[in-house]
Amino acid sequence: MTFRKGQSLSFDAIIASVIFIITLFSFLNFMFYFQNTGDYNKDMMEKESVRISLLLFSENDTYGIMEDTMTNTLVEDSYFEERIGNISATTPYGVCMFLDDSQYPSDCEDALSQKVSMSRIVRNSDGDLVPLTIYVYQKRAS
Repeated sequence: MTFRKGQSLSFDAIIASVIFIITLFSFLNFMFYFQNTGDYNKDMMEKESVRISLLLFSENDTYGIMEDTMTNTLVEDSYFEERIGNISATTPYGVCMFLDDSQYPSDCEDALSQKVSMSRIVRNSDGDLVPLTIYVYQKRAS
């Protein structure tokens, strides 16, 4: 009777497999966490953009830019900077608005990183239909 030396599955191989599986699950958990964190920030910005658009598209004297909501007529352009500033004071995100070829505030375009946008066709003070786009964006760290 002869015996062959060697084992098909050693104790070292079992320990290495367990360590590999623990490391793999840790890495996947880490990646899943950061993937969901980005979705959470985007979801919060979407909710905030709806709140901001409701304020902007109202006839409120402090925040609203609509003179008449039934005809989608805007107030005069001179009020836009002030009202965007009022809304920016109520949110942790940056707010920027593009109306036809104008932007309010004038320094917002280079700061748009992660952003959510909402658009609407409105009538300007001349009665022409123009696109209005509101961006809510993550402010960059200073």
